[in-house]
Amino acid sequence: MSLKRNFTFTFIDNFVSFLVFLVSSMVISRLLTPDELGILAVAVSSIVLITMFKNFGYTTYLIREPDLDDTKKSAVFTLSIITSTALFLIIVALAEFIGITYQNPKITDIVYIISISIITSPFHIVATGLIERKEKFKNLAIINIASEVIFFISVMLLIYLDFGIFAIAISNVLKSFMQIILMMWTIWADFVFKISLNKYKPILSFGMKMSFMSSLSQLQELVIPLIIGKYFGLSFSAFYDKGKSLPKIILNVLLPALSTAAFPHYTKKIRNNEPLNIAVLSHMQQGLFVFLPSLLVICLFSPNLIYYMFGGQWGHSVPVASLLALASMFTIPVSFIRMGLIASGFENLALKFIVVNKIALVLGIVIAFDYGINGIAFALLMAEMITFLISLVVIKKLDITAYNYLSSLSKPFIIAVISNIPFFILSIFWQHEIVENLYVVFIAMSSFIFIWVLLLYYLSSTYKSILLNLFTTVKKVF
Repeated sequence: MSLKRNFTFTFIDNFVSFLVFLVSSMVISRLLTPDELGILAVAVSSIVLITMFKNFGYTTYLIREPDLDDTKKSAVFTLSIITSTALFLIIVALAEFIGITYQNPKITDIVYIISISIITSPFHIVATGLIERKEKFKNLAIINIASEVIFFISVMLLIYLDFGIFAIAISNVLKSFMQIILMMWTIWADFVFKISLNKYKPILSFGMKMSFMSSLSQLQELVIPLIIGKYFGLSFSAFYDKGKSLPKIILNVLLPALSTAAFPHYTKKIRNNEPLNIAVLSHMQQGLFVFLPSLLVICLFSPNLIYYMFGGQWGHSVPVASLLALASMFTIPVSFIRMGLIASGFENLALKFIVVNKIALVLGIVIAFDYGINGIAFALLMAEMITFLISLVVIKKLDITAYNYLSSLSKPFIIAVISNIPFFILSIFWQHEIVENLYVVFIAMSSFIFIWVLLLYYLSSTYKSILLNLFTTVKKVF
């Protein structure tokens, strides 16, 4: 299956997930208070913090391993069972303590509910690795979309039945179960249920590096809401989480689609002794054509986006959204470089890369802590900028020069700036305030999309082909 076809299915998957998240988030933000959503943010962050070693690099190992036999599959499955069981017991033991720490018993109850999905995670981890290795991205897209629909229906029904914040926790568990059932149906013939620890040492060695790398990458997502909830209050944890959700929406639509489709493609190139430099730069540029303009909209128009999507009570989320959108602009190219390093066998270097980023983040938070959630968001921006500068040195391992690297970034940057001229104008006249005239907002958004699509058509052969195919399809339909 071609990379373009893989990307198409993963993009559809992530786009539908984005729509479900957007609609449910808009509804939930109006039905539940910041304090209630802060409770959920703390509970989820606590669980993910404890279970961030759950995957232990097993999925990546199943995708990258050149000679994957039944013995190695069973070893991965067995190790995953051991890891997940241990983490489940730790969560159950700490649930009461987490609730006491934040002086809210609801947090304990939510931790108990969500932890149920940890028990079945070995099936999810192994099945995901096998499906992606076989590049069955169409099946994976169908599975994830069906699960998202179940989540949406469940959460709306349970909120209607007055389950409150517990509706989201229960629906997440149902979504996890649905994914596992459909995944096992898809990959049943390749799944090995045998319990065995033969050939486990190479898996553990690789898994320790990948798990440590993954855990460091997740620290800012997990620890920061916990710190904010503890020292600034649960409502400010929700404000930070809501501000983070805007750039996260953009990243979650395309970045997982690109990385999920590209990583098996990169590993195949390495197995065939083909260079990665051209592929990494090309994929990075194609992704940035979409990422940079979208993130710049958030930077310029965050008060209006927050107001119209979530309501006026979320005003504290505005500066967080702008700062984190700007930080994400530096995150994306670094993500592609790190993925290329892992596929090429330089996971140790990729790990050092992340360690430097987190050290910079910790130092930044310590310095900016007195400025609250805005200071923390600014510290994250500084850490991402430092990591981007370091990537200029690391790229030589992939035979990429700094000139080629920066040249690949220049065209997306130009498209981002030119396409956002309508929002630059709005930010000047309204000075980063709410634009209450919806007609003006509609004109600005329409102008942005028109300029953006026009630039993609003339400056990118890949998107020109996609747009022409889309036009042909629409023409046939109508």
